Amino acid sequence: MFDNALCESDLDKHLALIKKFRESMWERVVSEVEMIPNAEALKLHWLRCCWVMQYWKQSSTNFMSLPDIKCFGWNIINGDVTVVWDSEGNVQKVNDTIQWYTKGCSCKSGCTTLRCSCKKSANKYCSPGCKCVNCVNLPNNVHQNIADDQDSDLEDSEPEENISYDSDSETDHKEIAMDTSGNTTTNYINYWDTFENYIFALPTD
Repeated sequence: MFDNALCESDLDKHLALIKKFRESMWERVVSEVEMIPNAEALKLHWLRCCWVMQYWKQSSTNFMSLPDIKCFGWNIINGDVTVVWDSEGNVQKVNDTIQWYTKGCSCKSGCTTLRCSCKKSANKYCSPGCKCVNCVNLPNNVHQNIADDQDSDLEDSEPEENISYDSDSETDHKEIAMDTSGNTTTNYINYWDTFENYIFALPTD
């Protein structure tokens, strides 16, 4: 499998192989903790191993010469050493995905106009965290009745909540118990397929 990877360098082959393994495991794992790390997280783990190896190689000497720990997968915050588990870009993607899953609108008229806060947002589509009814604002739905007069929609738009995305077990529990009775099974199956393709299309560098 490694030799069959169409890449210019061995490093690119390793990255392609890791991505292939992760894609193959995506449909089989029960929890994300069972997934192998992505390429960035694996590199940070490898750097920490290299630093520890240098430490033990010099353990029998009177003086050690060790590289800066912050360049080897750790960080120092207020005097405490912390592990850098992943790149900032990947952490931001995870946070955005969590918000996408847990936050959304509560429209009652199908989310067809700019009264819908999701339609006005950067994502444009409703998410699993929405509590809307009879929603047609899904990525696979091409028959959307979009109002021509956007100004009138904005004037009559639903008030946007001042939402904090800090984790809170009580509010998260209430939001997970969402009303999705207006969404058909077929729509959601197509929706997840579209989202999965989008996730795998994201760049990892």
